[in-house]
Amino acid sequence: MAEVSTFTGKEYLMMDVASMFGLDKRTWGERLNWFNAHEPELEKLVSQADEPNCYLAAVNAYRDILLAIIKEDRISA
Repeated sequence: MAEVSTFTGKEYLMMDVASMFGLDKRTWGERLNWFNAHEPELEKLVSQADEPNCYLAAVNAYRDILLAIIKEDRISA
């Protein structure tokens, strides 16, 4: 039986960014590795993405969730 992978919501967003960039045929691990290697410069890569509008929307969703996590941490601290 194939092993089922479980990911966090954040990881699913990270994989979505990589997929929208054009890595949708790559493994989950490859997508996460690509994302981690390019996270600081995601916005600079829009013009290189296969689907620039979808890619930018995915990047914005990822950035928005990070801001929400930071705000929640500040509130609960």
